[in-house]
Amino acid sequence: MSKIFSHRLKETLNNRNVKPINLSKATGIDKSSISSYLSGRYEPKTDKLVKIATELKVDPLWLMGMADKKEVE
Repeated sequence: MSKIFSHRLKETLNNRNVKPINLSKATGIDKSSISSYLSGRYEPKTDKLVKIATELKVDPLWLMGMADKKEVE
């Protein structure tokens, strides 16, 4: 599942023109953790997943590959 998360996170960052460093600053998540998520080595715990999804305005379940709908209403 980390490959799905990694792919969708990369896709969303590219589509929104957000750099990983800016996501790190906006969410308070370490740069190294963001890098690990992007490489597919790790998946975020729920609290960090929610921070990332909220900042990027996407459904956290979509990021994890558990939903088809990307956008949050």
